Amino acid sequence: MAKLLYHSDTDTESPFDSAVLRVAFSGPVRIVSPYVGVQYLRRILSVTTDWRMLSDVTEWLRALSTRDRPSAWSFVRENLAQIHHIPDIHAKAVISDSLAVLGSANLTQKGILGRTELGVLLDDKALGKR
Repeated sequence: MAKLLYHSDTDTESPFDSAVLRVAFSGPVRIVSPYVGVQYLRRILSVTTDWRMLSDVTEWLRALSTRDRPSAWSFVRENLAQIHHIPDIHAKAVISDSLAVLGSANLTQKGILGRTELGVLLDDKALGKR
């Protein structure tokens, strides 16, 4: 089953945030995003204990404000085993064994909560078997 994700004028909460948290809660999670907010990433990680992430770490850190960069750099150093640097990656996905969110939203407060983005939530028990 697939569900289209988008922000509407009547949303009281972000459909992207709800879907991402649902995926993360469902089991081991794989995160792919070139731009990540540490605060939002910690939100995802608060509902899962098994995670890995692919990101262009150089671009991620470069794009952050000088105020936010130290906490992101500290987070990366603390989680080197889970974070894999992939130069120029542009994909955005949060994937578990049975659910996946794919779309245009970066995993930042603004990307998930503040921009007009489009995505899809895939609900397929066979995702983890491929």
